[in-house]
Amino acid sequence: MTDPPSIYFTTSNRGKSLLVYSGYIHRLKKSTEKVKYWVCHSDGCLATIHTNKNDEILIADGHHYHIPDPEQIELRNLRKKVKDRIQSETNSIPKIHEAELAQSVLNRVRRKTTPPLPTSADFDIPDFYQQTLNGAQFICTNKIIKKKRMILFATDKQLEVLFSSECIFPDGTFDKYPKQFQQIYTIHGLKFQQNFPCVICLLSGKTADIYRQLFLELNGHATRLKMKFEPKHVMSDFETSLIKVIKEKLPNVIHHGCFFHFTQSLYKHTNSLDLSTAYLEDEDLRLACRSTMALALLPQDHIEEAFELLKNDSPEELIDFFK
Repeated sequence: MTDPPSIYFTTSNRGKSLLVYSGYIHRLKKSTEKVKYWVCHSDGCLATIHTNKNDEILIADGHHYHIPDPEQIELRNLRKKVKDRIQSETNSIPKIHEAELAQSVLNRVRRKTTPPLPTSADFDIPDFYQQTLNGAQFICTNKIIKKKRMILFATDKQLEVLFSSECIFPDGTFDKYPKQFQQIYTIHGLKFQQNFPCVICLLSGKTADIYRQLFLELNGHATRLKMKFEPKHVMSDFETSLIKVIKEKLPNVIHHGCFFHFTQSLYKHTNSLDLSTAYLEDEDLRLACRSTMALALLPQDHIEEAFELLKNDSPEELIDFFK
């Protein structure tokens, strides 16, 4: 697989965004809800680029009549970094400029040995980046399944910790992840009464099919290591597609909901009911919401009784959601 030219952004002297693609600078001509239209920054050049709202290339049209100018791009990046630091630091301007200039030289040296960042899910991973510093294999799965890329990072030692753990903790983040994927998913295990990250996953979605494939891959690695992936307990958030797959693939496991995600879900639902302002201003409502969140901390045989006591003091919509 050959990765397409990289795309990134810098700024003009007036602080406007400039798109850099294949060594050429483009300025934004216009944008719609779905498409941004860029034209070459050089006067008279008719080359254009269309990107989507995620800044991914849709169309790269036309040929540049001039050669690229990487020195100009590097100079713009240097000016931006210096300007940003001047605005946020109290160090002298000459000192900031000298430090950034030295950093620019070092970055130029590093770029000669570092591959460019990929812009799509169709990319190769050099062998050097598939191993840990001591030479252990770190990428255990790297597949495209039904046009969806899945990459799992874990050494055999990490997998052994996961497969020997009686309790595992899967969780995903949708806030920070490479734009070629849709989430970073981690699975932690317990050893020496401590929580260890065992598998780091780059997933192309959060559907039940993707989670099924994830569990299939883990079971395959367990077989390869002559172990079994049969935890007794799983603690996770309340993502319905994950819960469904856990019931299918780990039918004997005891599934615990995470208390943090439970309270977070209740608070988000409070906001969806337009109760956020009342929550801040009404002490009785705030106490009722917090008491509802605390039900999960009670002994199981006391929860139903406590819930009945709260029903009269809690908003009906919140009680319906909790049921």
